[in-house]
This record gives sequence, C-alpha cells and structure tokens, in this order.
Amino acid sequence: MNTHKRDITIITVLSISAIVLALLLSRHLWFRLDLTRNHLYTISAVSRNLRNEIPDQVRITYYLSDKLAAMHPVPREIADMLREYAAYSRGKITVTVRDPVKAKLTDAVDALGVQAQQIQTEERNEMNFALVYSALVIEYLDKTDVVPWIFSLETLEYDLTSRIRTLVRGTQREAGILVGDAGKTLENNYRHAGDILTQAGFRVRPVAAGEEIPGGLSLLLVFGGTESLDHWALYRIDHYLRSGGKAFFAVEAVLAEFQGQPAARAMDDQGLLAMLSRYGATVQPELTLDRSALMLQYQRSMPNGTVQH
Repeated sequence: MNTHKRDITIITVLSISAIVLALLLSRHLWFRLDLTRNHLYTISAVSRNLRNEIPDQVRITYYLSDKLAAMHPVPREIADMLREYAAYSRGKITVTVRDPVKAKLTDAVDALGVQAQQIQTEERNEMNFALVYSALVIEYLDKTDVVPWIFSLETLEYDLTSRIRTLVRGTQREAGILVGDAGKTLENNYRHAGDILTQAGFRVRPVAAGEEIPGGLSLLLVFGGTESLDHWALYRIDHYLRSGGKAFFAVEAVLAEFQGQPAARAMDDQGLLAMLSRYGATVQPELTLDRSALMLQYQRSMPNGTVQH
C-alpha cells in the first residue's frame, strides 16, 4: 500500500515538474500548425518576426458585416489570417472583429474611408439589396491606415506587413508612374492603376519622361514607351535601376490596331526594348494569345455595304 502511494506521489511530482518545464520552455519555443490543404494561414518568416520591429502595440480592427460572413467563407478566412498575425506577434498586434451596424459605428467607419458594398440577398423568396462591410483599420499610436474593402487572401499578408511597417516607421510608400507612350496620360489612360496603388497604401507620384527619378521611390511603373522614350529618358530610367531602384515595365514590341481594318506591325524601338534586353528581359516582336480572350470581335465592311461582326 505504501509502495502504491509512493508511486502516485512520484508520478504527481513528475507531472507537475513537466508542466512547469513546459511553461518555461514555451517562452522560448512556440509554434502553430496549419493543417489546411493549401496552407492558407501559413504566413512567412518576415511576417512572423514582425513583432521585433514594433515598439508599441498595433491594433487591427476588421469591420465585417455578420450578414456577409454568413453568406460567404472568405471573410472567415480573412479573420483567421488576422488572428494568425496576432498569435505570432506575442501581444504586439491585437485583432478585433466588429460589425459596424451592430456596433452603431457606420458613420465613424465611413468617415475613415471604409467603403460599404451593395450585395443582392434572398430572404423568404424575395430578392433584396444590403450594404455590407469588409474592411481593415490599422492603428499605431496616433496613426491610422485603412483598407477600405478586402475580399481575398491573395495579397492580404503583403498588405498587412507593408502597411504595419509603414505606420511603425512613420514613412509613406511612394510609387512613381511614368507614361511612356506619346499622347497618353496618367489621368486619361491609367487612372485605374493609380487608384489601385492608392488603395494599396502608396502615394502615387507622376514621373515625366526625362525627369530625374527619385531614388526613394518604393517602385517605378513604366507604361509603354517603345517608340516614344528617347535616349535621355532611358538614361534616367537606367540610372534609377543601377542605383538599386525597383521597376515594373508594361511594354510591347508589336502594335495591334483595330480602328478600321485590323492590322499589326512591329514597333520601332527607340532603345527601351534593347535596354530591357541588357537586363535579361527580352520582349519578342510577336503577338501573344490571351486564353481569357480567345474570341476577339471586330467589324468588317462587306462589298454590299453592310457591316459584319
């Protein structure tokens, strides 16, 4: 009997010791498992270690309509990803999920720039429309950043990490846009690109061809310019790249025209394509078939005077 009691005592002591040891080790060893098929909630090492860059607490509020969460799985996946951030931050990042309507905060979130979206709903065999929210408000000290509408996990990690870093460092990411094609402007031809960059948290800076490109840009986007950018403008771009700048080029070597009779011709490269080739990116003077647009509609005048599509 005494032996049995002694064994129980030993087991109890060992169990308590194991628990205490586990608690002590947990301060140094910590991990989470993502058992989803595509590892939806696995964030990169950069994001997991973001807590080391945050002196004070970052507060993330996910304004989500309960009605939208009940209708679609994506908002719940977004909330899970946010909680993953909070879990890895060890208290440096807090996450709150709130329904603006229930919390009577619609006026406040609208003033922040949060955008409600209209969706169609069906209740009791009646079709109705409802305004729903799915937005992020990130706060650090007295600074605030807003993602006015989010409905995808594709860029969520990048958006969160970059926006948190911007708030903590007190800097603003700036993207330059250089429109290279003569006759085209940012306002008339690429406004949508500017809007997307603004929503992603960038300050958009138009850059004129031949203008000195600031080295502090986070990114330079060059749209077109195969036949228009001269040697001085290309020198400015090349100097920016050689100085460590990052750039995205949307260029073409074939000009396809659909005004009247469809036609295409090789573009007269003034040096842009040759410069890109020296950097290892060769643009072939060929047309590319876009699988998402296999059918291309155009007009053709028939001999009898009618127009055929």
